[in-house]
Amino acid sequence: ADGAVYEHAKWYKPYFYRHAQHVMERATQEGAPIVEYLPTRDYYYRHSRSVFWEMENIVPLGESAIFRWCFGWMLPPSVSFLKLTTPAELQKFYDSKHVIQDMLVPADTMEKSLAVFRKEFDMYPLWVCPMCVRPGRGLVHARGDKVELFVDLGAYGVPGAVRRAEDYDVVERLRAVEEYVTSVQGFEMLYADSFMTRTEFGKMFDRKMYDDLRQRLGADKAFPDIYDKIVEPRRLEQLRERLGEEACK
Repeated sequence: ADGAVYEHAKWYKPYFYRHAQHVMERATQEGAPIVEYLPTRDYYYRHSRSVFWEMENIVPLGESAIFRWCFGWMLPPSVSFLKLTTPAELQKFYDSKHVIQDMLVPADTMEKSLAVFRKEFDMYPLWVCPMCVRPGRGLVHARGDKVELFVDLGAYGVPGAVRRAEDYDVVERLRAVEEYVTSVQGFEMLYADSFMTRTEFGKMFDRKMYDDLRQRLGADKAFPDIYDKIVEPRRLEQLRERLGEEACK
């Protein structure tokens, strides 16, 4: 056979991104590619135990071989449990010095987009996932009348400036990335923190069909607007403090 089976789902295995890093280092040293086969389920859930690469911030000892052997079966911890047990000061740190963001950008802007991520976030590894976006109507669609290749760039963790104990304004940096993504007709994933104003949100996402349907079906009188669901009250308050009440209407 040209490769070995790697059963990543075993509780004692290292985090997948670390395993990939080690394999790449071995391949470089040996001067030849290394082939491995993962069971389908193991591949689908390869980043689950490490919550991509966030677990190194949550459980710093998680990469230890002893920890993996004794407690690896406990990972990943429940997100609800983490929220319940996170002290207020640590939550304040996450809010001000921690980034969890995905931005969908056109593939032809990849080089510039990576440079922007480097400047504003300076963290690695990054999640890089290609995605076809179809033309048409709706909040998210291609720029023209053909299917277009976009790339999801994900930044999860503590920015480089924070690790170096430098001043870091997460709101300012994230707004700079949001402005850039809007300029290349990309999109911010709506699960993450957003610091756009209502006007800026409308520039990034095509609201025409959404607003038309809300009005025709009476949903605008029954359900909150998508902006109000995405930009949480505490985020909106931060925007008001920085930009003023008028800019945030």
